[in-house]
Amino acid sequence: IVMCCLVPHLAMAQRADPAVPPVRVVGPLPVSADTYPFGAANHTRVPEDLKEVGYVEEEFFVSGVANVYDWPADGPVRVRTANAPYTTRVLIRRPADRARFSGNAILEPLNPSNRFDLNIGWAISHAQVVRNGDAWVGVTSKPISVAAMKAFDPARYAPLSWANPLPESDPQNCTMVAGDSTRATENGLIWDVLRQVGAWIKGRDSSNPLAYGRSNQASVQRLYAWGYSQSGNFLVTYLNAIHPLDVRALGNPLFDAYFIAVPSGLTAIHQCAQAPAPGDPRRPIANAGVPVMRLVTLSEYLRVEK
Repeated sequence: IVMCCLVPHLAMAQRADPAVPPVRVVGPLPVSADTYPFGAANHTRVPEDLKEVGYVEEEFFVSGVANVYDWPADGPVRVRTANAPYTTRVLIRRPADRARFSGNAILEPLNPSNRFDLNIGWAISHAQVVRNGDAWVGVTSKPISVAAMKAFDPARYAPLSWANPLPESDPQNCTMVAGDSTRATENGLIWDVLRQVGAWIKGRDSSNPLAYGRSNQASVQRLYAWGYSQSGNFLVTYLNAIHPLDVRALGNPLFDAYFIAVPSGLTAIHQCAQAPAPGDPRRPIANAGVPVMRLVTLSEYLRVEK
């Protein structure tokens, strides 16, 4: 009921490719003095006026069905649980004038290390993003961040869901999960969430704000993945586990390049799995077929192991 009263646009996004399931898109969500996006640029500690630089900020809900995967050490990923419904949020900052849009979109899985969405990529790179006329796409990437948004604005974020497709009675729904996770939700939905949001952004549906209202015409020429620390771990895992699926299914990579900053390794493919340990053959990045920039800071470079 809340959404039918608030949302000005509702569309079913077309498939960017038959191999990527379509998503349902709601938005852009309304903004007022009483309801606005979590992490909105003009509500940060140092507020940003995006209008001053010719940008707009829009928030969307993206819904679809995601697989939860297993990733054996001796082979490629395989489906563990199929077609789990989800709804995540996507925050987009883009040039208001399509003539300024560079054709570059930067997709950032928002960092959940503080138990809420951190837009580290925008914070570090926004000056260059704006200078280039690029678009920035922040994607909520973990259930703990959904919980934070529901606490922030229960009515606005009521539709969000990363529900575990397995009931607690199922033996595969493990009883031991990390402290930032629960058995009622599933962290492993992230991989298809990123795939499907990326395909939507690259696609031609009218619900895609980067199409700038042009019917059935793609505007995004290059889609880059940007991750830092925990979200960098997400991208290393995506690159080694899911990227090969994209290439096989689509014929080309979904992401045209990866920028991965200060990752500590890979993350678990789902919340009942173990992250591959040092020395595991799944950890090295090899034969990606697209540019991969991996950044370390002085804190990693100068660390002395004892």
